[in-house]
Amino acid sequence: MTPHELNIKAEIFAEKSKVDQEEKLLMAYMTARWQRVDKLESFKHYIDEMKQNEDKQEEKPMTDLEMLVKVQQLNAAMGGSVK
Repeated sequence: MTPHELNIKAEIFAEKSKVDQEEKLLMAYMTARWQRVDKLESFKHYIDEMKQNEDKQEEKPMTDLEMLVKVQQLNAAMGGSVK
């Protein structure tokens, strides 16, 4: 796997994780909404809040060691092996 392919897989994994998180948040919201209809704000409010938190977390450049650790974690998560 080339570094470019690894980067593409990492981007896909990050996007999938974000979508999964939004789906789980929606399910939790709907469950709570059905239980106490009058007490919750709109779902859009929670999505906007989540996006604001993402914006606050600015990406900082990774050190070489952090990059190595991240690559090893991704490799293990995707079932890769070290030769």
